[in-house]
Amino acid sequence: MVANQIAPEHLTLSVDEPFDYLEKIRHAGRSSWVGTLPHRLRIMSPARITSCRPEDGAFLSALSVHDYIKVSNIVHYTREELSKRKDHLVRLAHIEGFDAHAEVGPEQVLMKKNGSAPRQSSIHRATKETDILVEWTLDGSGQGKIDTGIRFFDHMLELLSKHGFFDLTVQAKGDIDIDEHHTVEDVGIVMGKALHQALGEKAGIKRFGFASAPLDETLAQVTVDLSGRPYLVYNVNLPDRKIKAFDLGLFEDFFQAFVTHGGLNLHVNLMYGRNPHHIMEAIFKALAKALDQATMLEERLAGKVLSTKGML
Repeated sequence: MVANQIAPEHLTLSVDEPFDYLEKIRHAGRSSWVGTLPHRLRIMSPARITSCRPEDGAFLSALSVHDYIKVSNIVHYTREELSKRKDHLVRLAHIEGFDAHAEVGPEQVLMKKNGSAPRQSSIHRATKETDILVEWTLDGSGQGKIDTGIRFFDHMLELLSKHGFFDLTVQAKGDIDIDEHHTVEDVGIVMGKALHQALGEKAGIKRFGFASAPLDETLAQVTVDLSGRPYLVYNVNLPDRKIKAFDLGLFEDFFQAFVTHGGLNLHVNLMYGRNPHHIMEAIFKALAKALDQATMLEERLAGKVLSTKGML
């Protein structure tokens, strides 16, 4: 559950399948959101329903006098419907004096002023072994807020944020007193989900990315295809698997989890290198640049998906 940054009276339950959670919600308050686009539900109290407009979305049930008195109602939003109504919604928000809503726009509160969807995500995952929050803004400035409890891992994720120009928050608590494996792998799972969510339908993205990053004696190359087909090729022979007590071999588990849950094809190739710190740093810098390329919007696509199938 996260607070809405624009209207803090609204709460958002950020889940992939909002319909699965409806029966578990007993009181929605004034207005709550469940799910993330492309399918998002808004649950409104009777007091709120009196001020709703048909432009807000598609009601899942017909309204009657009793609805205005007794029950909460649900509005179903989709990315497609918001896109069709974006100009009208922004204009209506300005007319009614909701300038902040219009500036942020219809997809966060309604949509971005320039008509494009904000490419960002927030995923929280808690198990008996780890508790992880990842927030990812693709069109960022390289601001990283990383705390996994594993300092070398933090360092690598900070490189990913900085060199990919991603605003990335990773907050993780895990059973590192037992082993660091659960935390490293589960962060990969949540980051993969966050990337997948931020990309949405992948409309207009370049899809492919390649980068070669040197660091002194080391050269690493990373190739990315945001194809929706998870596959990892990891050709990295480390001269030493340990930096202090941290097992660098865990990064292969991180990448496998990231690829599986992010739905991407990722090739990581160490061309040569001697220092294990330099090797991992070059890999994450190359990954950052390759992901930056692949997630960029291509104007020539005019909002279409780069695939002969018409979808990724």
